[in-house]
Amino acid sequence: MAFFQKTTKTVRICSLNFLYNLEILAAFFTMTLNAFVFQPQELFDGIAGPRIQRQVVQCLAQNPDVILIDFEQVKFIDSIGLGALVGALKHVNDSGKQLYLCSLCEQASAMFKLTSMEQVFTIFSDRQAFERSVLNRQISKRQQTIIQRAA
Repeated sequence: MAFFQKTTKTVRICSLNFLYNLEILAAFFTMTLNAFVFQPQELFDGIAGPRIQRQVVQCLAQNPDVILIDFEQVKFIDSIGLGALVGALKHVNDSGKQLYLCSLCEQASAMFKLTSMEQVFTIFSDRQAFERSVLNRQISKRQQTIIQRAA
């Protein structure tokens, strides 16, 4: 198990998916934000795509705040893999959650543009861009909600 620390953020890595436990500590509240991160390897095809789709659907039972699929290690995505992503997105959207993608290779980026899937998915250049944008925004929303309830 590895730990990463960024000021008040603690990241606990778990097997295939990553569970972010982000704790924001203040004088009057503690908050935890759960983000599941999946990291497929090499090929995202008719085998890997449906497997990740099933895992994403299963993780919804744990009520994550956000879900990220990090394609940093993926060199190729085929049409079945893309279809599995669309299926996963439908399940995530139906549950009221959000699915994000990051670190697409050139081939995958071209496929997403060609199929207009870049307009369907929220895609970040890398994991750091995702963390800066999404996780910080989620934390800010939670802080505002907690402060409003306390007022």
